[in-house]
Amino acid sequence: MFYKAMLKKRKNKKAFTLIELIVVIAIIGVLVAILVPVMGNFVSSAQNATAKANARTIYGIAQAQAQFIVSTGGSVAASTWDSTAAAVSGDFLSQVKPMFTSGGASGGYYKIITTAGNIVSSVTYYVNSSASATYP
Repeated sequence: MFYKAMLKKRKNKKAFTLIELIVVIAIIGVLVAILVPVMGNFVSSAQNATAKANARTIYGIAQAQAQFIVSTGGSVAASTWDSTAAAVSGDFLSQVKPMFTSGGASGGYYKIITTAGNIVSSVTYYVNSSASATYP
């Protein structure tokens, strides 16, 4: 009689078996193994898009400043300016630096290249060592 009562208690117990738990953990592990590289690609493409947008913005501002300097009788010399450089040489670059350091393009560094024709040739923006973009 006692044995039958114990069997009834065991049958009424609802619980997961060890095998079921191992299968669930294995399925979760496979899903994580698939999702981690995919999420890494999303982060990488977002950094590249950010770099392109920042390079385009800096290019537009630098080009407008170059046009302003030329229209007021100045000239823009051919040079390269790196945002990580401590000293800025040249009239154009010394006027442009405060525009970028006061806001906008934070979190990365950039290079502005000007040519002798009073034109901003290109802007390269670096988010990190693996993500960068040049405009145009």
